[in-house]
This record gives sequence, C-alpha cells and structure tokens, in this order.
Amino acid sequence: MELETLVAKLNLQHKVKFIPQVPLADLKSYTEQAYLGFQVLNNTCFNHYSASSNKLFEYIAANVPVIACDFPEIKKVVQGDNVGLCVDSHNPIAIAKGVNAIVENPQHYAQLKTNITAIQEKYIWDNEKYRLLGYYKKLGGSPDGK
Repeated sequence: MELETLVAKLNLQHKVKFIPQVPLADLKSYTEQAYLGFQVLNNTCFNHYSASSNKLFEYIAANVPVIACDFPEIKKVVQGDNVGLCVDSHNPIAIAKGVNAIVENPQHYAQLKTNITAIQEKYIWDNEKYRLLGYYKKLGGSPDGK
C-alpha cells in the first residue's frame, strides 16, 4: 500500500501500474510487456548473495534487459552475456543511474535486446536439465535419488 500511496501522491498512475498476482502460466506474457526487469536483491543472506534467481532467467526468456545487483552469480550472467547492467542494489541513486543509462540510450537498449535473443537458448530448461543430470551422474547418483 505504501508504494501505491506514493504513486498516487506523485500523480504517476499513468506510468506505474500495480497488478495482482498472476497465474504462473500467464507470467511470461506479463513479463514480455516490461521495458526493463529488476533483479536488485539486497545482501541480507548468503542465499541472495550467492545464487542466481528464477526471475533473472524469466527476464531473459521474455527478452527484457535487466538492472541487477552485482552479486557474483547474477553478475556472471548479466555482464557475462551483456543483457543488462549491474548496480549497487543498496544504493537507490546507483539503481536510478543504471536505469537512466539504458533508457536514455536507445542504441544500448537495442543491443541488450539483441544480446538476449542470442543467448536465450543457453538458459532454457530443456538444455539446462542435461547439465543437472550430468552433475547427478558425476556424483554417482541418479535424478530419482537411487
């Protein structure tokens, strides 16, 4: 409610929309409508710092450039594949500068979208599952735990 109140106070309803939770099956169609995705976790626990999240890969699948925190695994994807910008997620000014750097440079935005298109196949589950199964096999197990 606090954000909705702020948006109303600043008269930004024409730019900011709040939508209720959507079914997972519909999520990609909503995400595809975004201009930028945000993966700006705060370093509040080891899991946030050390993992890459599903949301990052949802943005890639939807061809949406990302403003992301500069945590190691997230940075590896965002900067390694050049699909967005990494910023200090604890610093609102750094986040705003990252957004403006992309929004104010249409050529950079177009290049990010081209880069995302080029690497989308790299992160789809149909490819990733074979890597996971390979790890299980190296560990001497099988995916079903036997």
